[in-house]
Amino acid sequence: MNNNNNLSVLNSTTALSRQSSSEDIKHYFEGVLKLYQSGDKFPVDLDDIWMLVYSERGKAVRALKETFLENEDYSTFAQNGKTATGGYKKVGYKLSTSCMEYLIARKVREVFDVYRTVFKMVATGAVKVQQFNIPKNYPEALRELADQVERNEQLALENKQQSEKIRQDAPKVTYFEAFMQAAHGSKSVGIREVVKQAHIKSEKKFILWMLDKRILFRQKRDNRLQPYAEYTSCFDAVDFHDDANDYSGKQLLMNPFGKMNIVKRYHDEQPLEFDNPRDMFAGSSIVLA
Repeated sequence: MNNNNNLSVLNSTTALSRQSSSEDIKHYFEGVLKLYQSGDKFPVDLDDIWMLVYSERGKAVRALKETFLENEDYSTFAQNGKTATGGYKKVGYKLSTSCMEYLIARKVREVFDVYRTVFKMVATGAVKVQQFNIPKNYPEALRELADQVERNEQLALENKQQSEKIRQDAPKVTYFEAFMQAAHGSKSVGIREVVKQAHIKSEKKFILWMLDKRILFRQKRDNRLQPYAEYTSCFDAVDFHDDANDYSGKQLLMNPFGKMNIVKRYHDEQPLEFDNPRDMFAGSSIVLA
């Protein structure tokens, strides 16, 4: 698939950012969907979307390489242009739709809501197939037929891979959906309570992991935990007052969006740091896959 065809569907000169409106994001995702339906395995240009989540392009590239597989989840290509070091060679990155979802969309609630709305037809398998053009002569008809067969084979392979990924991910998704139900997922709670609800073995290790992954940092003036800009949508800061000590301040709470994404990531990276998850649902009507 020639990635230059992306320019016919997406306006690649307009990159999305945190200031982009929901309508701009929806328009971009609709363009991505058209490319996906045409058989483009990597329809998303990282340069179009990294600013939705990351403060620097380099951070987005590191997260991509650390978490995803080249030629499976993303591809690279050479770009012309001046780099930060003054050179004129630059590596570009094209992402699959599933890679974009986990690298970008799921990290910002508003973006994920738009993504989920646009791609719901893909999740149900309702992928459109291109129609034949009317050939002018017999050789052209043969070429068109061969091209169509190739497109259909590519779509069939991609749908099979997507179905397999959904099947492999299903137990994790079921577990975390159940966790959100059992843990009163509609409530924002402190980190200690998150640890109890998710049956994480060590609160200290969980916090150290979030510090190491640059999800949280400690303020120098009072050593309090605060989220980095990329993760502010995962936390709420609420006012509190300690009557016993006559002290007022802000308490950091992890909201449902944060619990779903941060705890899931911790579980994927540190599965041995969790007690038996089935203990969480003992006596409830929730049945794990």
